Amino acid sequence: MKSILFGQYLLKKGYITWEDILRARIYQKRHDRKTEELAIEHGWLSAEDVEKLAVRQEETCQTFNEIAAEWGLLTKSQIETLLKEKADNHILFGAVLVQLDLISNEDLEKNIEEFQELKLKTFKLPEV
Repeated sequence: MKSILFGQYLLKKGYITWEDILRARIYQKRHDRKTEELAIEHGWLSAEDVEKLAVRQEETCQTFNEIAAEWGLLTKSQIETLLKEKADNHILFGAVLVQLDLISNEDLEKNIEEFQELKLKTFKLPEV
């Protein structure tokens, strides 16, 4: 079985629509904190630094963090701190669905459990 995302799973089960997925993902994108915003708040980067990094990022296949480290603007420790803060503040897709009243908390919990079971059944370790 091909791996699917939780939103696709809920869509196939009829709990949400494609428009609901879009609404929730857009909500996540608008409310999740960006690494560069956090770096500015910490005083580790200026707005001008962020603009320069963004331009460089557009011109290369490197990530924002890779370029910032390469240019000596952020240390490895600072990048780890930023990534942890970003992860800690990330709003989970299911939580957004509940917050937007697109699914009940009870239905979310039930489907998370079923989805996890399905993933475990379809995941097989390679034979040694």
